[in-house]
Parts: sequence; structure tokens; C-alpha cells
Amino acid sequence: MNAPRSPDTTHLRSMNQLLEMALALPEQEREQWLQTLPPDKLAFAPLLRALLARASIETDTFMRRPVAAPFEDVGHADGLHDSAGQLVGPYRLIRELGAGGMSIVWLAERADGALQREVALKLPRAGWSAGLAERMARERDILAALEHPNIARLYDAGVTSSGRPYLAMEFVDGQPIDQFAGARNLTVEARLRLFLQVAQAVAHAHARLVVHRDLKPTNILVTHAGDVRLLDFGVAKLLEGDTTRDTKLTQLSGRVLTPDYASPEQIRGEPLTVGSDVYSLGVVLYELVTGQRPYKLKRDSAAALEEAITDADVPPASTQVSGDLRLARQLRGDIDTVLAKALRKDPARRYPSVEALAADLQRHLDGEAVLAQPRSRAYHIAKFVRRHRLPIAAASAVATALIAGAGVALWQAREATRQSEAARSRLAQLEASIDFMSMVLTEGPQAGEALTLEELVKRSESMADTFRTGNPVERAIAADAVADWHISYGGYDRAEKLLTRTLEALTAGVEPAVVTLLRCKRAHAMASLGKVDAAIVDLDAGIAASKNDPSIASYCLHQRARVARTLNDASGALRYVQEAQRLFDAAGRTSVHTRALLTAELAYALSLNGRPVEAHERYGTAVGLLASAGRAEGASAVSVYNNWAIALLNAGDPQGALEKFDHSMEISARRSTTGNVPVYVVSNRAVALRALGRFDEAIEAHERAVLVARVEHNTIFEVHALAGQALALHALGRLNEAQQHLDAAGDVRRRSVLPADHPATLRARIAQAMVWQSQGRLRDADEALAEVQARHARLQLKVAATVQPLILRAEIAIAEGRLDDAQRLAEQALAVARETQGDFEYSSITGHAWLTMARVHQARGAMEPARAACQRAREHLVRTVGALHPHAQEAAQLARTLGS
Repeated sequence: MNAPRSPDTTHLRSMNQLLEMALALPEQEREQWLQTLPPDKLAFAPLLRALLARASIETDTFMRRPVAAPFEDVGHADGLHDSAGQLVGPYRLIRELGAGGMSIVWLAERADGALQREVALKLPRAGWSAGLAERMARERDILAALEHPNIARLYDAGVTSSGRPYLAMEFVDGQPIDQFAGARNLTVEARLRLFLQVAQAVAHAHARLVVHRDLKPTNILVTHAGDVRLLDFGVAKLLEGDTTRDTKLTQLSGRVLTPDYASPEQIRGEPLTVGSDVYSLGVVLYELVTGQRPYKLKRDSAAALEEAITDADVPPASTQVSGDLRLARQLRGDIDTVLAKALRKDPARRYPSVEALAADLQRHLDGEAVLAQPRSRAYHIAKFVRRHRLPIAAASAVATALIAGAGVALWQAREATRQSEAARSRLAQLEASIDFMSMVLTEGPQAGEALTLEELVKRSESMADTFRTGNPVERAIAADAVADWHISYGGYDRAEKLLTRTLEALTAGVEPAVVTLLRCKRAHAMASLGKVDAAIVDLDAGIAASKNDPSIASYCLHQRARVARTLNDASGALRYVQEAQRLFDAAGRTSVHTRALLTAELAYALSLNGRPVEAHERYGTAVGLLASAGRAEGASAVSVYNNWAIALLNAGDPQGALEKFDHSMEISARRSTTGNVPVYVVSNRAVALRALGRFDEAIEAHERAVLVARVEHNTIFEVHALAGQALALHALGRLNEAQQHLDAAGDVRRRSVLPADHPATLRARIAQAMVWQSQGRLRDADEALAEVQARHARLQLKVAATVQPLILRAEIAIAEGRLDDAQRLAEQALAVARETQGDFEYSSITGHAWLTMARVHQARGAMEPARAACQRAREHLVRTVGALHPHAQEAAQLARTLGS
């Protein structure tokens, strides 16, 4: 009997069912099963045998070179050939991008009038409905959970009227990473930076418990702008503990990957961990820097393939480029060592994570000692000298040499640089030198070693004088470092005065870039003191003046992002920090410390834009970067943990926020030269205490913040803390005292120049409305809250503060009998609360919104919806603030009243 030449759907399904049954069997039992097929199925045996042979080893050649089927239409659904102009669901096909044995990818566009953009539309071939449909559904679920700038995004997924599944993904117009690097003849440093983008994407996937399993250059595209996109999570697996979850999909689809980049444990069919992706990335990196793979694979048998990967030695990368002595020298040492560790046969001896691999590469780029290298004193000394290239006389003179050398080298490098590789390398070394110098000055002193501003300035100036007396740039560098210390610990007033004196002392011949840098730093201090308009003028001028200097522009944009989030400008904060990151990379900057701060700033912006889970992940990354740079307990860590806590507050997790605030305070107590905690940490921590219902502690903490703010002339946090005290006092029913603090806050606001949209101003306005509400002045309270709500809406904020006015206005509407308005406001509050909650399971803010919704339903006589809303409120509140919190108690009392 011969297999049919032109099958109908029944024939295709029959063949597919047989393939599924075979793949579910152990490999050694498949041939015997084929020989026992019933007579009416024997015609399919040759094709099944060929397909099973391809599935017997983990290879994607099946997708690149499909087995020839004995009928013509096996590659097309419903017996139809896909063609340009054809509609698939809501998409119109434009041109075929690529095809494999199991799927076809088309360039397509929306044809239903929705958002117009080109997509890569992935379609299955016919005959693969069960296995491939499940695989595509799995790919959809994985991609939907992965949102990262270096991972191709999933836009849409669906099924056509004929039952054919499809995935609409971001169309990446780019080249495989190895081709991109080769076509542009990129330097080793540039290739490493590209690879670090890949590592960030893979690390993001691992953080979501996803192992890619098929990392190779063709799955890593680079756009014309140099941005990496990681593709094809179709064979990815989800981690559970240290193993991968075996699913029916695995049995149906076989083990699909590219053997050239597979880890030994993949070849052996062992359980996979993140170490498998570490190995594959090692192969990709090896090929990226040498142009060759670590070993040549023999493809004549599965046994030879396994032997090559599991047993063959990997030669050092530097020995594979013998014809290029310069390249060999660049690879010898650190790169050889990093690759050797990534390509260990034993997963336990590899890097424990992709982050660890990336961190070692970043250390190499920063001129620091890589952890994979043996810990020899000679190696570390050589790294130190190579990184700084300055006269090092003795340990006591390290800071002197760094400041003086950095000043001279910065002057010289700016004169010499014109984008040459030598200039870039020199500037990278300078940044590391300045960064390390700042660490010595700002984080070296321990608690108890009290250093005044004058002593720090004198120390810095004398250090500069020992190398080249009278150089204004060196003095600027010294003042810059001291200002950094003051800013990091909340001493904005002192920082502003120091930078102003320094700028006034600079001569006309000083390079404009130095002046721009100091002005942008001063603007940061000014904005933190409430002088926002003046700060914006200086920052915008600095950004314009440094348009041809991406390094300085990146710094000024970073400070502009800080000002934007100070003004609750959510979209502006995100826009500025993303541009700052782009220019940081464009400038070839390598400071892990600066990258950490930019990552944390991005996290803050994401939090303001209602993306709390992403913010949480970015803060974790920022802390990891600080630790890898040796700055886990520095002044920057104080700020990062504080801002991370604010993000958790916005997501409705005050307990998690309090833990971060406490950690920030512990670092300050250990590392601050005075032992004082920055006013912003004290004041913000009081907010967390208030959110947890610990009002007496909150009042005490706010009072402390008021005193510190007055000493430091910081009107922002004085208003912030006074309003916070008023809110805590209001919660305790002490309305007269609350009003006194609000009156004091009003006096401070009038003396300062705080904008109407500033968070401190809006917080005071909300507190005043709450006092009025409790006094029965419902109309005054509602008007004040409506004004705050309108400002929030204009700013497009998605944070906790935007929910409170809606809840309060709903309560006022209930009291006035305006139940339609009350329900509308409660629904709006609940919607915003859910946005701020993101993917977190519970939120105190959502719980409070549900409680308000329950009250609305109760007022309308809708008892069943009221009971359901009350139950939801209790779930959220008990999980986040505890059963004894006032709101949780109110929910419990309401539940008793409702009989639930």
C-alpha cells in the first residue's frame, strides 16, 4: 500500500497522531513499535522513521531542513498555500521571512484598522495541530511573561476560523549578532558590550524561571542601531527548583535545539538548569570574539556528536586567532579565563548564573579583577595599576594619585579624543579612576570619624595640589567628589553652596564640559531643595550644550529624570532616563556604579508609570550591580534602597517597604561620617509606618524629619514631614494638632517656591481635605480632592497617592447620598489600585479600594456584591497590613454587619 499523494485533513491527522504516539515512547522502543503498525498504517512507516531519526538527537535541523514528505501539501494548512496578500486572522501577509519543517514566519500587518505596525507572524504548517499548537501556546505564555528591551515582544496570539494558531511578534529588522559584528569589524570591547545586552535578556528570562535552551547567533539579532533582540522561546522550559518541568509538549515535539551550541547535559538528556544557558552563551561568546566555535562537531552519528560536546577539550580562545597577534593579546588572560569557566563540562563548575558571567565581563571592561581568575596578589596589583595608570607611592597616597591623575587625564583625554579606540579606552580608565576616587572619599570613612565640610574640601584640595598646583580642573574634580558625598546623604544645601563657589572660582579657560557637569550636579541639589524652575533651566541648558558629548549629556539627562519624578512627571521621568541610558552606552562608558544608578532611576520611572513588577526587578538588578562594584554599603545604596521602598509602597506592600527603609537606615548608621540618616529616608520611612497603622511611631519619625529638614534648609522634606504628621494625627482623631501642622506646612510652602504639582504640595492638600472631611466641611474637602485628582490625571501618574483622593471622594459622595457618583469613584479607585498593584498578589491599596466599594454596595442595598467586595478587601488587607490595622478592622466589622 502506498501513502496517499494528496492527503486530506483525515490523512494528515492520522499521520500526526502516529507521530505523537511514537515520540511518547522511549527511543529504544520506537523501531519495534513501527514494525507492529496495523496494515492500514504501514504506508506511513518510512516518513515516521525519518521524522523520528531527526528527533532522536536535540537538533533544529528538522526546522531548517524538513524531511521530504511523500505528499505535496503537508506544509500548508487546509491544503492551501500561504501567499502575499492573504488574510490570517486580522493580519495581511506581506512576504515570507523564513520557513522550517514545523512553522513559517511571515512579515505581516494589521488589516482590521487597529494599530498599524509590521509584525513577524508565526504560523504552523498543517499536520502538526496537537504538538505544535501546544508548543506555540507555550511560546505565547512564555513571551507574555517576558517584557524586556532586549527580548522580542509578543503583540498578539490567536486562532483563525479554521483552527490554525498564530503568534504576532515584534518584527526585528536586524542581523545575527556574529554577522552584525563581522560586517562592522567591531572591536573586542564592542563585541563584549553587545554580548552583555544578550546576557541581560537571558538573565531576565531566568528571573522569570525560563530557560531558553536554544541560544545561538541566529536567535540573537542586532538592529541597525546596535540594539540586541533575543528571539525564539519556542523550545524554552520553565524551571521548578533545579530541574525543568517535563510536559506532554516535550514528548510530542521532541528535543529541539542546535547541537553546536548545546550543553553537555542537553546532549545527554539530563535535567536542565540555568547553567545550560550559561554554557550556550559561552559558545556564542567564543564564536563572537574568535569567529570560530570551540570545537568542530562530527555529524555522522549521534554518538560522535555527543562525544564532541561532552568530552572534547575547549582550546583557549586566544589560540584560535594565531594570525592576529593583537587580537590574541586582547583575548589572552581574562577572556580566556571567563570562557573556560563558562564552558566547563560540569555545570557545578561553571558560572552559577548568567549575571555572574556578565559581571565578570563587566569587571574586565572596567579594568577590574575578574572573579574567575586565580586570586594572586600580582594579578590584582597589575589590574589596579593598569586601571589607574597613575603614580602610586603608598597606600596613604592612593586618593591623592587618583584625584590628581584623573584631573590631568580628563583634561588631556578631552583634548585628544575623536572617537578613536585609544581615546575610548583612555576615557574608560579615567571614569574608573574618578569612580574609585569618589568611593575612597565618600565611603571610606566609618561612623565615628567625624569630618566637617571644610576638612573634606581641604583634604581634596591638598590632594590635587600635590600633583599640579593651581589646575582648576583638578579642583573641580575634588569639589565634585565632596558634593557627591553631601548629595548622597541629603546635604543638598551644602552641596549647592560648594558647587556654586567652585563654579564662580573657575577661570574662563576651563573646558565647557567641566562647567556643564558641575552645573548639572548643582541643579540636582537645587531641585532637591525645591528650586525646581531654576534647576530645570540649568539642566535643559546643560543637555543642549552637551549634544556632542554623550557622556556629559547622559549625566545631565539622568538629573533631568530625577527632577521629572520629583514633579510627578511620570512619562518625562521614563523618557529622560531611557535617553540617559542610551547615551551612556553610546559614550562607551563602563562604570558599573553609574549603570547601577541609571538602572535604579529607570526602576523609579517604571514605578511611576504603573509597572511595579518591572520596577521591583530593576531595583534588584541595581543592587546587584552595586554589590559587584563593591558599593553594596555605600551612599548610593542608601538612596537605591529608599527608592525601592517607595516603589513597594506604591504597589501596596508597606511591610516590604519598611524592610527596605530599615536596610537603608542601617547602611547610613554604619557608613555616614556623622552617623546621621538622610532626611529623605527618615521621612519616607514614616510614611511606611503610617501605612501599617503604627501612627505613634510615624508621628515621632516625622517630627525627627522636620528637625533635620530645618537644619539642612530643605523645604521639600519639611513640608513632606509636616503633612505626614498631620495625616498621622488625623488618624488618631487629633484634628486640632493636625491642623496646626498643616498651617505650619502652608507657611513653609509660601516661603519656598514649591510648584503646585509637587508631591509634597499635593500631600499637604490631601491632608487638609481629610481634616475638613472629619470636620464636616464636605464641600471644601471634595473640591480640594477634585483638584488633586485633576492634577494626578494630567500627570498620568499610576501610584498609591492617586488612589487616595478617589477613595475619599467616594466616601464623601456616600455621606451626601450621591450613590451613582460614589460607585463611579469607587470603581475608578479600584481600577487605579489594580494598576499600581501590577502582578503582585496582594495590595493594601487595592484592599482599601475594595472596602470602599463594599460600602457603596451596602449604601445601595446590594448586599451580595457588598459581601463579596468586603471579602476581597479583607483578603488584601490582612495579607499586607495585618488583621489589627484600622482598615482591616473596619472590613471585619462591615463583614459582621453584612452577615458574611
